[in-house]
Formats: sequence, structure tokens, C-alpha cells
Amino acid sequence: GDAFVYHVSEDGQREDVLMKEIQYHQVTDEILHVDFMGVGMDETVEVAVPIQLHGRPIGVREEGGQLHQALLELQIRCKVDEIPTHLDIDIADMHLGDAIHAKDIDLGPVELVTPPDTSIASVAKPRGIQEEVVAEVEEGFIFEEEGGVKPEDEESGEPKE
Repeated sequence: GDAFVYHVSEDGQREDVLMKEIQYHQVTDEILHVDFMGVGMDETVEVAVPIQLHGRPIGVREEGGQLHQALLELQIRCKVDEIPTHLDIDIADMHLGDAIHAKDIDLGPVELVTPPDTSIASVAKPRGIQEEVVAEVEEGFIFEEEGGVKPEDEESGEPKE
């Protein structure tokens, strides 16, 4: 889940804490209980950060592809004060057949925990369309063979005297 850092002051002493778990009241949405994990701001923690895709891929706009988002959040390890609220990924330049993997994201100082080859988003042909196209091409060839040059045409093409 999301991790947020709060500054809690106890007896005038400021302490940075990472909110670990919140329990809400089912009816009133009132916060019943919050688990705080005391952390130093330079302590390294592992968290899941939501992925936000931006833009409409060329592969979708112009090449008939469909966008598939395979991963909704990325597991990362970083210092508490470096935890991003979300990760922005610009996908406008993706073409048909392109995929973005975890290792392609520029995380800066943040360390990637998700396996680097994990696919995050890809632009692929919608299933079913490929098969239809293939069938049309095959029919086209059959049609050409049947409707090839007929002997009558050759005869009628000769100049008459």
C-alpha cells in the first residue's frame, strides 16, 4: 500500500514516522487506528509506488494497437524522504509492438525492487484482428488464381483482318 511520512511531535520533540497501516471505521470512515513505524528520514525502506501512464501511444492512435497496462505499481527501495507519491511514465511515443519494462523507468536515486524485465505497459494488436487480415489475403490469392488470364481473352485480343 501507500506509505506516507508524517512528522509527529511528542513532548516537543519532532519524530519522523512512516504510516504503515490505517484502519477505518466501516460506516463513518473515521480513522480508528494508525500503525506508525518510527523511521529516520535517511533510513531505507521498501514500498510499492503507483504507476501513472501519460499520453496516448502512437501505436494506439495511428497503428491500430491496444494499450495493455500489466503493472499498476512498482516495488522500490529508497530513503524515506525520497519516496515518490507515484511514478509518471510518458507513453505517447510507444509504437505497435513496443513495451516498457521496469528497468526503463528513470527512478533517480530510487532502487528498483521489481524485477527489471517486468513488463509495465505494451502496445499490441488486438487479438482476433490479425487472423482476419490473414484470411483476407489468402482469399485474395485464391481469387487471382481462379480469375487469371482466360484463353478467350487472348484470341479476342488479336487484330482482325
